[in-house]
Amino acid sequence: MAFPSIELELVLVRHGQTQWNAEHRYLGHTDLPLLSSAVEQLSQ
Repeated sequence: MAFPSIELELVLVRHGQTQWNAEHRYLGHTDLPLLSSAVEQLSQ
């Protein structure tokens, strides 16, 4: 039995660090701003 080929694209995105990440607080649904170091990394 032959299966049709499928083209798949997987995109992984990593978010920048927030204050809660730095404090090892991983729970919550609060929209926190990025740390200034994370904003600097965006330009790299």
